[in-house]
Amino acid sequence: MAKDQFIVDSDGELVAYSDTYGDVTDDQVAYADKVQTMIIDRANQIKTNYLVIGTLLNKFKEDQLYLAKGFPSFQAWCNGPDVPDMSYRTAQRLIQIVTEALPIFEKHDATPLAQEIGIATMADLLPILSDANGEEKFIEAAYKVKDLTNRDAKEEIKSIRGIGSFHDDAMPTVFSARMQRGESFHTVKIIANDGVDYYDVGTLKIRPKDWPRWSERFGRFLEIVS
Repeated sequence: MAKDQFIVDSDGELVAYSDTYGDVTDDQVAYADKVQTMIIDRANQIKTNYLVIGTLLNKFKEDQLYLAKGFPSFQAWCNGPDVPDMSYRTAQRLIQIVTEALPIFEKHDATPLAQEIGIATMADLLPILSDANGEEKFIEAAYKVKDLTNRDAKEEIKSIRGIGSFHDDAMPTVFSARMQRGESFHTVKIIANDGVDYYDVGTLKIRPKDWPRWSERFGRFLEIVS
């Protein structure tokens, strides 16, 4: 309950006013500080928890832990009842962030920067990696959008990539392939990018002896990024 406090007005009379904080004790102030700190800490964790989740999902997929849970594939596990709030596409996007974006932040000594960017904006940054000089543009964009709303970040990313306003129609989807040569197989990771959305189409494994034929048949449709 608020207490009345008194002050002397300009006529020299005592005037009562309500002191809203009159009943607040030092213990309550200390407790409020403690709880507020916890709230701020948890709020910051909400923003970056997706990085932890993505790392765990990648481990679950790479170590084939879904087999131990009775599912034949990572996709089947994502679509199963055990994780009802995790779609396969969302899981793949989170894995892309931790396997493709985080190594670039680490390479440029900018890991703390990654922790300042929310999941929606981080997902919007991913298509930059398919551009020419994508790595440098990615870091440049990350610094510019870290304090922006997601809507403003989309506009800034569009400007950096030189593909027009966020309000324009999406550009035609471009498919690109990142190839890693191997002795037994060449690994080809195919991604799709329309300037707004960016997703993993799939990964192919092609024997070196068959590569010329595959490249002749499909190479003209794809930008090979070795």
